[in-house]
Amino acid sequence: MLEDLQNIKKKFVITSSSYPALKQLAQEGLGGGRSYTVQMFPLDFEEYLYFSGKISGYNEDYNPTVEDVENFYKLKDVPQGMDMVIDREYLTTTFEDILIATNNKQFAERGVFLDAKNHNAILDILSYTLNSSSIDLSSSLISYVNEKTRNISPESLATILAYLLTNAFVFVDLTMTESSVQKVDGVISSLLSVKNDTDLISLLKEYTFLPLYTRVMVDLEIIADKLSERQLYKLAIKTVIMECSTLLHSYKYSDADTDEGVDLYVPNTWDKPPLFLGANHNVNKFLKEREFIRVVTDLPDVWKEEDGYYLIGYPKALLMLANRTIFALQPSALE
Repeated sequence: MLEDLQNIKKKFVITSSSYPALKQLAQEGLGGGRSYTVQMFPLDFEEYLYFSGKISGYNEDYNPTVEDVENFYKLKDVPQGMDMVIDREYLTTTFEDILIATNNKQFAERGVFLDAKNHNAILDILSYTLNSSSIDLSSSLISYVNEKTRNISPESLATILAYLLTNAFVFVDLTMTESSVQKVDGVISSLLSVKNDTDLISLLKEYTFLPLYTRVMVDLEIIADKLSERQLYKLAIKTVIMECSTLLHSYKYSDADTDEGVDLYVPNTWDKPPLFLGANHNVNKFLKEREFIRVVTDLPDVWKEEDGYYLIGYPKALLMLANRTIFALQPSALE
């Protein structure tokens, strides 16, 4: 089959909708070791603007609006076949595929699997989170655990969260401070070791879990209308800057001068300065040996350079992050 494809000089891609199966194949080596693996990232904001006809080419000068960001979440006006919104039928089909793989003992060693009862609870948990106008799955689950009327055990909740994480439905928002970096290693084993409410709440307070919008949003247009513009923006930014690895994760920076963590992007190579997004002007303790770019995101139509940081509307900041032009900004001088 592969030889026939080569004879007609056609390119081909081996892919799958089963994330655990794909991870397993990548670890074992496709094609007897004669393979080249390409990691496909979710559709970013610039790509959406291009496919929806808002821009005619990449790196085009364009001032996006709040409506553009909202439509990005709704995948409005994209070509047919690209407007996939995850729904109950998709989740059920995915579950059945993984269940078959588990029964065949093909991928059981490295995967996290659910029984039918826990799988059916996934949508209830996501609806509980999003209907409370939140994108913080950790805070939502803490509230759920404290409800006396809940009918899912802490062990099941932890296993469901591990399943969502290993199947790229959610990602972990890790914390960086001046002196330490929270590690993603051990998150799955910790989840699978939960025995009671105390264990689960402790873990949810330690790690922040956020949904990955391209894989997990249910009835997206309805839910997106319930979230504030800032929440939509935060989820969009986190999806763009997360690390694409075995366990998807991004970083936030915290210090004594900030009430909550601010989004942080550290490029894989050191040829670009680190980037703070949504960071206030007091964030100046991190990475003392290097300069970094500070962008405060606020009202949509604002572009203003202040002393040591930039004030840029969040639709524009999202586009600049997607096309990497944000790294052309002059880094801040350390105080």
